[in-house]
Amino acid sequence: YTPDMINELIAFVLTLLDDGGEGIKLLLNQADTSFETDEIEEYIDQIAAIINFYWYHDGEDNDGDGRTDEEIINGKDDDKDGLFDEDTKYHPADKINKANKPIKNFVKLFEKWQKKAEKID
Repeated sequence: YTPDMINELIAFVLTLLDDGGEGIKLLLNQADTSFETDEIEEYIDQIAAIINFYWYHDGEDNDGDGRTDEEIINGKDDDKDGLFDEDTKYHPADKINKANKPIKNFVKLFEKWQKKAEKID
C-alpha cells in the first residue's frame, strides 16, 4: 500500500456510507436492537465527518483548523488537536511528491460530508 491509496480508501468508505446508509438503518431497524433510526443516521453522519478529516496530501484544510496538510503520518498528534495523522502532508513512502488534486468524486464527497459536519456542530 502507498499513502496515495488513503484517498481511494476514504472515497470508498464515504461512498458506502452515502449509498449504504439507508441500508444500514433498514437492517438495524429490522433486527432486534434498541437503536433508533435517527440515532443511526446521526452516527453515520458523525463517522463520515470524521473520516473526511483524513484525506492525504490534497492541498485542502480537511480538518477545518485553518492549516493545510499539517500532519505527518507518524501515529502522533503533531498539531495537538486530539486527532492523529489527519489532514496529512507528503510522506516519503509516496513515490511522487505531488499534491493529490482530488478527482471530482473526491471533491464532491468532501464537500457533501463537510456540509453535513457543519450542521452537526
